[in-house]
Amino acid sequence: MSLINLQEAMAIAAAQKGALGAFNVTCWEMAPAIVAAAQSADFPVVLQAQWPFLDYAGCEVASHFLADLAVRSKIPVVLQVDHGKSWEQIMMCLRNGFSSVMIDASHHPIDENIALVAQVVAAAHAMGVTVESELGRLSGSEGDVVVADADASFTDPAEAAYFVQQTGVDALAVSVGTVHGPYQGDPKLDFPRLEEIAEKTAIPLVLHGASGVSEAALQKAVSLGVRKVNFSTELRQAWLSAMRLTLAEDKADTLPAISAAQKAVESVVTEKIAILKG
Repeated sequence: MSLINLQEAMAIAAAQKGALGAFNVTCWEMAPAIVAAAQSADFPVVLQAQWPFLDYAGCEVASHFLADLAVRSKIPVVLQVDHGKSWEQIMMCLRNGFSSVMIDASHHPIDENIALVAQVVAAAHAMGVTVESELGRLSGSEGDVVVADADASFTDPAEAAYFVQQTGVDALAVSVGTVHGPYQGDPKLDFPRLEEIAEKTAIPLVLHGASGVSEAALQKAVSLGVRKVNFSTELRQAWLSAMRLTLAEDKADTLPAISAAQKAVESVVTEKIAILKG
């Protein structure tokens, strides 16, 4: 159908009082399974490329492959990089057809964070590309993002309002109790904090680290202003589990294992979209 930017896709989700599922692509074969599930649900989706995948596959080749999937799909697709950390990485994605970028400068002091994000916003908006950024830091690890518990911090609502005003960012990823990677126990989200951030910033919010968060908590977050929800760990777990099981039964060919892994990912994506679409 079309490759659209994040703002356009979030508007579709908001009209249904729902949120977009953003699903991290960590290998070539995962992407078609994500799009297939979104097509079946008839709902926009974010194909989200982790930087380690882009580094491994080659940004130009990978972006063309993912963009072609988007154009051929029956639903709107956003092509976004997840946790781009530098101006150079973001420019590479802009040159290669990404419709949205995430610049993560949350590891810098706020003034440096603002300066880099504002620079990215100016360049991306000139090309019709949307920008997501992050304020506050989630603990855990995902891809090349590693944050120790001691370095994690929740998003401050007043600081978030200032950050949005100074940068002009289109969506803000917030830290309110989720983590990157598997959870140790049930995650507890700080909903009052999330509500205050939404009120003070008045822009769509993004929830990272949603794998393992309950259906009720996800829907509550959406009701408070979250318009994009990131999933990675559950997709990788489903992929690897299906592949290991199939390889244990048939070690003569790789295709049955890949097909089983794709079906497992498609099932997870279908489940998450059903929770989020409103």
